[in-house]
Amino acid sequence: MAYERRRYPDAFAFLADCEEDLMRFEVEHSLLLGLADNLVKDLLCSDDGTFFGSVWRDGHFEAAFLRSGRGRAMVCSQMSEDCARWLSANLGEKIDEVQGLLPSVQVFAEAFAPRRSLGLNINMYQGLYRIDEVDGHYPFEGEGMVSGRGLPQDLLQTFAEQFLVDCFPSLRLSASARAREIIERHLKQDALFAWRNAESEIVAIAARSRQSANGATISLVYTPEAHRRRGYAGRLVAALSRKILSDGKRFCTLYTDLRNPTSNSVYRKVGFRKVAESWHCSFWERMD
Repeated sequence: MAYERRRYPDAFAFLADCEEDLMRFEVEHSLLLGLADNLVKDLLCSDDGTFFGSVWRDGHFEAAFLRSGRGRAMVCSQMSEDCARWLSANLGEKIDEVQGLLPSVQVFAEAFAPRRSLGLNINMYQGLYRIDEVDGHYPFEGEGMVSGRGLPQDLLQTFAEQFLVDCFPSLRLSASARAREIIERHLKQDALFAWRNAESEIVAIAARSRQSANGATISLVYTPEAHRRRGYAGRLVAALSRKILSDGKRFCTLYTDLRNPTSNSVYRKVGFRKVAESWHCSFWERMD
């Protein structure tokens, strides 16, 4: 019963072969499904760094993975430890980063790095959270969620750029260009939202960034330092979650930095519960 790797020319073919199996654990695979959906809808542009693959054994699905483009992490599904080790030896493509749920991604990364004589860094240790119903209504007079479409794009881009620099320091040099692309993409979908406080200031942003059949992911949650510790991000995430659920989705997901207890506490108060943990790893050339 040998493992078999399959390659796909595009996201359409990838989903045609793997979506049914990935949907058995839709929440856990929401990142993988959402990226593939964005590529199908041309919300993300594929390039020469984009690839799609899966692993099968004796005709049965074992794992799926993709990289949405150059400079992005390969995202992998849950898989057995044996499959993760096999994939580490048979991936073929050169990658600099990988993201996925524990323990699968840890087994893959720790086997992949020495095979390629690479060093390994854990860039982010994240929690995957899910919500099915928002706790409370957060009634604050004079405050509320507004669509990003009616706001100055340069203000939104500044927020997004600060988010990237804070969360991904390695992107500092490319943060401006990436922020512009992120804002334009989400505005096109009317998927970018902000919180306006009682003084009519825009004090936080968040986005509906990826979708699967029954769920949607909230990301780009950011509050500038001057407006933090006042509950703005929590109220915005609650309002956006309620909108997504009222629009017909059964659940929302989001990723948190598990090294930041404050943000994790905020999301739990809204009603999110942690369902899994994730690593975002990078590989680097060793000199020894």
